Amino acid sequence: CKEAFIKAIGAGLSFPLGRFSVSVAPDEPPGLVHVQHDDAAVSRWSFVIPEVDGRHAAALAVDGHGWTLRCGLWDHCAG
Repeated sequence: CKEAFIKAIGAGLSFPLGRFSVSVAPDEPPGLVHVQHDDAAVSRWSFVIPEVDGRHAAALAVDGHGWTLRCGLWDHCAG
């Protein structure tokens, strides 16, 4: 989730990972807990951790709520 957040804000690793924290507790939805110098960010951003195969992990960070994630398969060998 940290990587998804810094990519979504367009800062990459120039945004220190210690300036914010995320929660990925198994019994709660993922989300920002704290962002230094931006208290409003915690309530603005939403996250989803989609299920992928056992070899990969993924997280998506979105500035906003009420969106729907649609997933599909891309067969790059088709054709």
